[in-house]
Amino acid sequence: MMARAVAATIASVPVLALLLAAVPAAADVDLGGSPVEGTANPADPTRLTAGLWADTLTGPGASPANTLRFSYQRTMEYSTVLIGVVGVSAEGAGDALGITVTAAPDGTSCDSDETSYPAPGTAFGVSVAVGPDDVDDRDSVCGRAATLDIAVDRGSSELTSDLPVAIRVVEEAPSVSAVPDLLEPADAPRVALPTPGPPTRLAGVPSFDEAPEIETGTYADDVPQGAQRLYRVRLGWGQALAARVDVPGRTSVEGSYPTVGLTVYDPVRNPVESAVEETLGEGTYDEDGVQLFEGTPRVAYLNRFAGQAATVPGDYWVAVSVSPADPDAEEPAVDVPVELSVEVIGDAAGAPAFPKVAPGPSGSDVPAGYGLATPYLVGDGVFSADVSGTPRSAEGSDDAAAGDDGSRRTAGLAVGGASLLCCAAGVVLLARRRRVSRAAAR
Repeated sequence: MMARAVAATIASVPVLALLLAAVPAAADVDLGGSPVEGTANPADPTRLTAGLWADTLTGPGASPANTLRFSYQRTMEYSTVLIGVVGVSAEGAGDALGITVTAAPDGTSCDSDETSYPAPGTAFGVSVAVGPDDVDDRDSVCGRAATLDIAVDRGSSELTSDLPVAIRVVEEAPSVSAVPDLLEPADAPRVALPTPGPPTRLAGVPSFDEAPEIETGTYADDVPQGAQRLYRVRLGWGQALAARVDVPGRTSVEGSYPTVGLTVYDPVRNPVESAVEETLGEGTYDEDGVQLFEGTPRVAYLNRFAGQAATVPGDYWVAVSVSPADPDAEEPAVDVPVELSVEVIGDAAGAPAFPKVAPGPSGSDVPAGYGLATPYLVGDGVFSADVSGTPRSAEGSDDAAAGDDGSRRTAGLAVGGASLLCCAAGVVLLARRRRVSRAAAR
């Protein structure tokens, strides 16, 4: 994951350890995840538990032999299973990513998503939420199914190169709230443009797991061409996120004129569909400069039933990307100075009520570790207060269960200090996204 280049003369072990921890290699965005191998046989899918998993897709996407097959066994009756798949394409514009979830054993269609035309080297993704059709629904096939079959593919892409992906699986306990107790989805969700303040110098990193955690404020960085820098922002129920990037006008006409992009990713690492009045997700670094703006709707439980994003609390990522330089160009590559301003809008409010006891499917045993304060299964046997953390197993995951990201924040800041040495790729350009809604099955 990180290259460990150390100078020939190191006087002390502490200095050596610091360098080993702080200097990343030039690479695409690090998606994280524990290795897993999906199968091509729909009759024998690879079993997944909650957590973060890593696999590789090949192409073309139209071939069933290139579809990764997984399954997930619910641990809570009437729960919602959140699945996000994020990839980094070396090819870019001709690539695509898709996911389809069906209920076993009858194959009832539950939810699907596809996206295409990413920028090379940057994170792009798809996500689904498989659960009840409404707050009080206990009859739909997809909401009751004990086993979900998951198919991850290359979408409509004809590319045959490898596409590394990470698969995030989280299970949310069923809500027992009445609709009047929950925040209604806004008819036209909007967030205001943040006002920049005195900037704090802080480098983002090309890694979801190690991204520094930031709060409302302004942060300055210089992003090299071909890099994507990520920062993490925590949102609770009822809160929204607004992000703004200010790029100054160039004082020199030498060099290329790269594209700068701004993207917000949700807790399952899927790019959030914008909720701002006049969004501008990309622009050119030229003599005039540019101002970019993205935002989320507030985190509300009922959003999912209205086709809106920001349905769960947890870590959201803000990414600033700069397109790569033309390798054949005579002009030198440039570092782009940016100021990222973020604002967490609103106080925590509108959290749904979860059951005191969450039995397993068909009345089986209650999962160990579940509690009112920790309704999200984020790892194998690990429950959390929100959709955060990337635990590999129940052992040694107390921080994730408690919602404490102190160790991840420390690691992110350490890596961030040296991340100018790291080169990822590209500006996020997500287009031609289509979503296929879950078929109502009763």
